[in-house]
Amino acid sequence: MTPIRRTPPRFSRDAVVRLWLHRQGLVQSRGSTPLDRRTFVDHLERTGALQLDSVNVVDRAHYLTLWSRFGSYDRTRVDRWVYGERLAYEYWGHEASILPISHLPLGRRRMRRFPPPSWSSRKWWDRYATSTASKRRVLRRLRAGGPLESADFAPRPEELGEETDSLGWRRREDKRSLKLLWHDGRLAVSDRRHFRCIYDLAERVYPEGPVASPTE
Repeated sequence: MTPIRRTPPRFSRDAVVRLWLHRQGLVQSRGSTPLDRRTFVDHLERTGALQLDSVNVVDRAHYLTLWSRFGSYDRTRVDRWVYGERLAYEYWGHEASILPISHLPLGRRRMRRFPPPSWSSRKWWDRYATSTASKRRVLRRLRAGGPLESADFAPRPEELGEETDSLGWRRREDKRSLKLLWHDGRLAVSDRRHFRCIYDLAERVYPEGPVASPTE
């Protein structure tokens, strides 16, 4: 039986540009569609992610991205949709991002596979990885004390620069563990205060649900 040869579809450059603009929500003029719960979730679903950035020029990048599509809006509503109503969650997309909650099964798959096997041979990973004892300390603090900022795990001023001070070293290691536990899914960003992350146990933040299969 002769195999059927399929010709790859061809698209004009103009069609590709129009599709990209549509997916990014840039076809319509700014402000022609109001930003509400439905259009916010639709934007996340179409684009896949709303990237976060610590750079603050005029305003934070994710707020500006929404403004460029929807015009003026109440920022507190966006924060409430993400951190209050859990219409989205904060995790690593291609960078730190706000992701649609429907993508959480995909996020959970990455969490279960963190760190990637290829990192085990990297020297920078050996320097950044933290001990099991450090991770346990962080989890105990959050379990007992509830949500905490990353600043709560930072070395105190009197501990900085004292490499021989075991307490100062432990605080620095625990702050790194906080981020690593977020990557592997045991912690979640439950809120932000002045753009500083507030972490909590993942089961207190993420809804229950499946892990995406390799096929998915």
